[in-house]
Amino acid sequence: MYEYEEAIKRCHESIEAAPAWPAKALNYPILAIAHKKLGHDTEAHQALDRIAAVMNEWTQQMYENRTGYWVMNLGASGHWPVTCWEWLECQLYDREARRLLGVEAADDPRLHVLRARGFAGLRQNIRADAEYAIALELSPNDVQVQLEAHRNRAYCYVHTKEFGRAATEFALASALALDDSDLWRFQALAHLGAEDFDAYRQVCRGMVDRFKDTQDSAVAYDVVDACVLQPDSLDDMSRLIPLATVGARWYVGGIRILGAANYRAGQFNEAIGRYRDASRMTRLRARDWEFLAMAHERLGQVDEARRCLAEAIRWIDEANRQELDDLTGAHPVWEGWHEAIDVPLLLQEAKTLIDGDTTSTPSSR
Repeated sequence: MYEYEEAIKRCHESIEAAPAWPAKALNYPILAIAHKKLGHDTEAHQALDRIAAVMNEWTQQMYENRTGYWVMNLGASGHWPVTCWEWLECQLYDREARRLLGVEAADDPRLHVLRARGFAGLRQNIRADAEYAIALELSPNDVQVQLEAHRNRAYCYVHTKEFGRAATEFALASALALDDSDLWRFQALAHLGAEDFDAYRQVCRGMVDRFKDTQDSAVAYDVVDACVLQPDSLDDMSRLIPLATVGARWYVGGIRILGAANYRAGQFNEAIGRYRDASRMTRLRARDWEFLAMAHERLGQVDEARRCLAEAIRWIDEANRQELDDLTGAHPVWEGWHEAIDVPLLLQEAKTLIDGDTTSTPSSR
């Protein structure tokens, strides 16, 4: 025979013994079940209300606590108020209690968002898209959900190389978070991937106008990183120099972004010096070698230009051969979807400048 009165007693003892323990809420659905079995309907519903309030609070903490760099985690980061197994245990007991009391739980859009973030973090963007669609149906006016849904759908289109559609989705997300420089940058890059150079230039000009006075090094880096990919992204490319000076402070080796801005501003000696300084702190990437090659060519240093161009091609070839994650950080490796767009573009520009070569260039796999 089930000892429901003993269960009630033990649950109350557990709650009183550790009042600050978040997982004490595990006792409430058990209380609801035990009271219902004893015919104590009022107490059963009171216990069910308690667990509903606690789980609502837990869900909100997980939903609101979006930590870290979203470009890396794509939203799959947050605060767990209890351990994952305690969360699961509480969910299972709550479902049992609700079935017994005949009380259905309303579909919570936040849970669909949490699942969507998890799928996005695993780079399963199509499955994330389906969860965001449900969340939007349940909560159509939630701006945060709208933003994440557009951002995730942009990644869906990136994976299928539908860059025009990706640019549209990044733009819709950016309109909801105008101070997010990464969304601006990805919008610009997607336009380049779609070969819509007019739209790319329009985004670049909007970025510079919006962020020209920023002292945030990461934001400044994003702006310059997007705008140096074409020689005419701005009417006056020297406008990038102040931003690049701020952006160069973002990380060790960040001075390379100032080298790219120097090149676009026609400051070729300065560009070479920046990349030389960067090479003392970090390994140069394909884009760095491409800008270096063009800077040397502009100064009439043809042999050095061709050597740098060969280094860029070698970097691309080696990165394409990488089969496993490089834990040492010592080998060339592709870092993001955008490099499949910007590296070939700059390589073609360098080859055309140095050799007059307009044939196709190596690309990322």
